[in-house]
Amino acid sequence: MRKPTITPLDHYNSTYRTGKIDPISVEEITETLGFGPNVSDDPAKVTASWLFEVDGHVCAIWDYYGIRWSVYDPDKVLRYVFPGKVD
Repeated sequence: MRKPTITPLDHYNSTYRTGKIDPISVEEITETLGFGPNVSDDPAKVTASWLFEVDGHVCAIWDYYGIRWSVYDPDKVLRYVFPGKVD
């Protein structure tokens, strides 16, 4: 299986929670995606947030109060990037 192409995005109209990712560190997400958090979210609620495309499909990962990881993955492509970790 080929490795998916991951491209950071600098803007998108809106995302919402479509699932979650098992406990994972900022460092592991950064290493897997190839770039660090790239979105400024509400600092009172979110400490790290990524917006990107996987093979042309828009995705996002963010934490909520530093304890729970949420994902925007309506096309279910993150399972190829984080096998066995995305629900």
